[in-house]
Amino acid sequence: MRVVFEEGIFGFEDVREYDLVESGDPGPFRWLRATSGNLAFILVDPLLFWPDYDPDLGEACPDLDITDRSDVLLYVIVTVPDDPLLATANLFAPLVVNARTGQGRQVPLRGSGFPLAAHIFPEDVREGKVGLAGACPDAQKR
Repeated sequence: MRVVFEEGIFGFEDVREYDLVESGDPGPFRWLRATSGNLAFILVDPLLFWPDYDPDLGEACPDLDITDRSDVLLYVIVTVPDDPLLATANLFAPLVVNARTGQGRQVPLRGSGFPLAAHIFPEDVREGKVGLAGACPDAQKR
């Protein structure tokens, strides 16, 4: 799916067109690849890891022409360090995409308390006390 971010993504404002593609491996992650150059982001649906994540998008996306909640795709950008178990996601500035039109916007949730870097895996997994199967109730689906 082609996604256009008219205002770009923070830090990459000049890059506006991306392709949203499956990662190629089974699992929850997607790639957001710039249509020009070598820029790509790893994305995930935040509800898979944080089922209570329900940001108030309010009037932040009037230009996305969202007429129905089912049009909304919500993703967060994932950062993966050398140790993948320490991966984090930016819950502060999710990406909102209108699945019908392909328009997207990164929405900073000022005053929300959502972190820029939330660990994807629970502490027990990060410290090796349990395996990935203990990461969350839906781990077998991922």
